[in-house]
Amino acid sequence: MEVIKQRMQVHGSPFRSVFKCAASVFKTEGLRAFYISYPTTLMMSVPFNVPPLISFLPSSFLLRVHIHFPSSFRPLHLL
Repeated sequence: MEVIKQRMQVHGSPFRSVFKCAASVFKTEGLRAFYISYPTTLMMSVPFNVPPLISFLPSSFLLRVHIHFPSSFRPLHLL
């Protein structure tokens, strides 16, 4: 959806609706136009998503080691 956002942000854009913009892009450029910037989007999101993942594992290990729960304790899993 990055393509639609960029097309609508251009100064003097003829698009006034997200749906009209998406239909026009699909009609003129095809389905490939929506995925052409996908690798760039992934590369931009990696620096923001890796640090929380890397810090989660050690911190969860430390919390499990230093907090002693009773044997009857059953954690609630949300996943």
